[in-house]
Amino acid sequence: MPRDLKAYLQDILGAGESILEFIGTKSLDEYQKTDQTKAAVERKYSIIGEAINQALSHYPELAGKINMDRDIVDFRNRIIHEYFTVNDVLIYSITKRDLPELLAEIRELLLEMPS
Repeated sequence: MPRDLKAYLQDILGAGESILEFIGTKSLDEYQKTDQTKAAVERKYSIIGEAINQALSHYPELAGKINMDRDIVDFRNRIIHEYFTVNDVLIYSITKRDLPELLAEIRELLLEMPS
């Protein structure tokens, strides 16, 4: 039985907020030197991708409401299955450029949901 859509969205939001906290004001160079932070960030991105994948699977009406939803799932798959192709610059730039927009979309979806 699938989880409630709200639970998946909250997982995405929580993981994304953690990533932003982990990276904080670190420069790319500082990020690259911290294996613990990199591992934590990659783990949280895998949660985001899996939560979106599960949500899309169980709630097809969600399709198109999250920009780049399939790209995010593909990124998760790359982190998990092709970990050797993931580089720090890519993850850092996605975090700085794209993650805030994703979190804004998720917050909006949560606001639209009945209590």
